[in-house]
Amino acid sequence: MKTKSFLGIFTAMAALLLSFPLYAQIFFPKTESKTIITQTSKIQKVEFTIKGMTCSGCEHHIKTEVSKLNGIVEIVVSYEKGNAIVKFDSKQTSITEIEKGINSTGYKSLKSKIIS
Repeated sequence: MKTKSFLGIFTAMAALLLSFPLYAQIFFPKTESKTIITQTSKIQKVEFTIKGMTCSGCEHHIKTEVSKLNGIVEIVVSYEKGNAIVKFDSKQTSITEIEKGINSTGYKSLKSKIIS
């Protein structure tokens, strides 16, 4: 009888831990943008190729850190595509600063490409 109870508890814990990537984002704070844009001509859009993301929690982690930088207008992160597309004010931040923000999360920014 003790074995069945132990097996039931162990199975429930295993299921909970294996499904962690599905609910990990609830542990991260909501990000709020505080950017004031003065000239739209200074807005750049850059795609970063990122290595190491495996779940939506990874996406949220990167999005939270990069959103802390001044001048971030929009950020879309995809672990499935392994990239992040960041729209930012080039007068307030730079591609190098955004790469540092990505790398500070433990994931690696491999390359960046200016989209527009």
